[in-house]
Amino acid sequence: MSYCLDVETFISEIKKHPEIWDLTCEDNRHKMRKQRAWSEVARLFIEEFDGMSEVDKTDTENCTANGGIYETPSSDT
Repeated sequence: MSYCLDVETFISEIKKHPEIWDLTCEDNRHKMRKQRAWSEVARLFIEEFDGMSEVDKTDTENCTANGGIYETPSSDT
């Protein structure tokens, strides 16, 4: 399963959360605040986000390293 994001919408949502992208923002230094912001963004794009395991949520929040595409780990590896 993978999720493809509309890049313009994704960027628009990220801009609403300076704690994610603004290094001068005080909240940027607080891991939990950034994680909460990433979760809010993920909920907009992934319907079942709240039902996912914590590991999958973390992987999803880190999906930007993969160009905005999140692929669930395959169980047959």
